[in-house]
Amino acid sequence: MTTIHPPRLEQIQSYVTRGYHLVVAGDSATPSSWTQVNDNDVTYLDLDEQAALFPDLNKRLPTKSYARKNIGYLYAIKNLGCTDLLETDDDTFLSIDPFEVLVKSRIYGVTAVEWPNPYSLYFGGEFWPRGFPLDEVQGSGQKTRKSLTPRLPSGRLSAFPSKAPSLVQFMVANEPDLDAICRLTVSNYDSVEMTSFDGLVELEANQYGIGNTQNTLWLEGFDPTFLYFPHSVPMRYADILKMHISQRAHCFMYGPATAVQHRNVHVLMDDFSDELDLYLHTKNDAVALRENGKSTVTEAYTALARLERIDPSELNAVNEFVEALRP
Repeated sequence: MTTIHPPRLEQIQSYVTRGYHLVVAGDSATPSSWTQVNDNDVTYLDLDEQAALFPDLNKRLPTKSYARKNIGYLYAIKNLGCTDLLETDDDTFLSIDPFEVLVKSRIYGVTAVEWPNPYSLYFGGEFWPRGFPLDEVQGSGQKTRKSLTPRLPSGRLSAFPSKAPSLVQFMVANEPDLDAICRLTVSNYDSVEMTSFDGLVELEANQYGIGNTQNTLWLEGFDPTFLYFPHSVPMRYADILKMHISQRAHCFMYGPATAVQHRNVHVLMDDFSDELDLYLHTKNDAVALRENGKSTVTEAYTALARLERIDPSELNAVNEFVEALRP
């Protein structure tokens, strides 16, 4: 993760006590108190360390940007040898080990819905995730619930290892990742109740999923080049775009809440302004990426540059990221 907030012991412990090594990529506004965290399972990388570790990529990445996470990804894979990677935010607290859910939960599909709304399954009320196309919101909850179809019983990951998911978007409890319009117009958005549904939902290749980097598990066998986090689109759209790119190359699932969010202070109208690109372009971008096929990450970003959806200079950072992952 990356952060501009001081460390919170409770959040750190929610990960390390479950066997995770927490990698924190600092930024220009990250408090120096992170250097004082005394835990062998926490690695904090300040800007100087990032530049020393991965100089070619580092000079391509801006500060004051979630794209600092790219250095964290590389450190986890190249320096720690990670084969499974869980993305999180600094206001997200792990409550259940996601691997426990993977081996126990039943597998479902949502047939005949091109844009399934996962929040209608896991949360009470009519909510939709940040990045969900606004012209698909109306009726999406009912259509998704009606289309829910059991596929395989629990234990599927051990019984069918060749078909195991490589990318799982788990929910977060309390304050799930809603867009600003949802938060401004729907009541009780900051204390969302959970439903009893605790299954995993697998998407087909012809369906569009909405992912973020809040509570996202990349399982062994994933293509690490798709971890790349873009910086030339607005911050509140960047992770959504990243996940649309990644889904074209991975088996993608939704999972129930395994973490709780205690959301940092946000000004909703500022969020709305930063999400305009998301409202206007997410659907067209997702369709364009599908038409580009199961491409490499470089091909995907090249296609977006050709469509003038990202700054062409972003390709330099993509190429440096891919190069840094080479053995």
